[in-house]
Amino acid sequence: ASHVCYNTLFIGQSTDKGTAAVTSSDATKKVKLINCTITGNSSANCGGCYNTVMVNTISYGNKGSQYGGTIVATNSCATGLTDTAKYPGCITTDPKFIGTGDYPYALAARSPCRDKGFYDADDPAWNWMTDPADPRSKDLAGKPRLQGTAPDMGCYEFVPPGFLLLLR
Repeated sequence: ASHVCYNTLFIGQSTDKGTAAVTSSDATKKVKLINCTITGNSSANCGGCYNTVMVNTISYGNKGSQYGGTIVATNSCATGLTDTAKYPGCITTDPKFIGTGDYPYALAARSPCRDKGFYDADDPAWNWMTDPADPRSKDLAGKPRLQGTAPDMGCYEFVPPGFLLLLR
């Protein structure tokens, strides 16, 4: 069957061989990753993901390759996703994680992954992203998706800091 992961952080896995974080042994039954972050994993072969479909996903900072096998990627961030015809909307630059605090793999304000995710408001298959009753509509920290013009890549949505206005 197929497996789908939403808003998931894959971190700290290691193996001597094979894939450390996410893998499918069957290229015809890929694991689908939507708004996931894969980082800090280690393998001599592939630290990131293998035989996967990546949508709005970051695979960065893994030891070994970031991905392998048969990959389908849209609006994702990983080293090597340079063929824009094959990988539409993908980027290869550092996602600029915050690196500290409760959510160290959240995106910094200057991240190139902000507002670069895929979302089709006209496709009913994407209604979950704006439905507050659907748990997938919230990032890993519980914040709603679509804080800007498009969803962010990765498991955390960037929420700009607010301000307090006092009137007297």
